Amino acid sequence: MSTYFKLMYTGGNLMDELATVEIAIDVAAERIHVFDAYYVCEPQYDAVKKAYSFSDETTQMARVLFKKEIICSEIVNFNDWVKKVDWVFYCSKSLLLRCLGGEFLTYPKEIESEFLYKK
Repeated sequence: MSTYFKLMYTGGNLMDELATVEIAIDVAAERIHVFDAYYVCEPQYDAVKKAYSFSDETTQMARVLFKKEIICSEIVNFNDWVKKVDWVFYCSKSLLLRCLGGEFLTYPKEIESEFLYKK
């Protein structure tokens, strides 16, 4: 059975309003689930590269989690830690974003039950 830690992260959204992001960390799977319905720390889409990447806000949130040393605490380099963690973003878009090894994969929201964290 997996051990989950639940956290709340507060930041500014696109409208300069404070909003909260729910985070669930699956220690055994080294996976971080990020529920962001208010555009606080969504990954950004780079139209030139035609791929998603960590936005400044996503990186800022990841740094906070890195300093907490909940998962992969043996890794001391932030960039290596980000690549090691399995990130799943449940964004306001109609798709899921999953970041594995620094590469983003997109999934339709209909299949979220395959790796959805149950609240």
